[in-house]
Amino acid sequence: MKKLMDRTLKSFDKFGTPVAQLNMAGTTEYRTRLGGACGLIIYCLMVWFSVLRIKRMINRDKPILTEVT
Repeated sequence: MKKLMDRTLKSFDKFGTPVAQLNMAGTTEYRTRLGGACGLIIYCLMVWFSVLRIKRMINRDKPILTEVT
């Protein structure tokens, strides 16, 4: 279970550091769980923001505009 979770988190790592002259498990990038957690948080925030924008578009909400005098 721990290895599955570890592999899943590492698959979300978009900040993998390229390691020159080294090939680890068929890839030249070193991915970490921390990078995977950060990538997963970024994806969740993007989905959340998109859902809010789509909801606003469907409800036809108008943003509150204030005029500065």
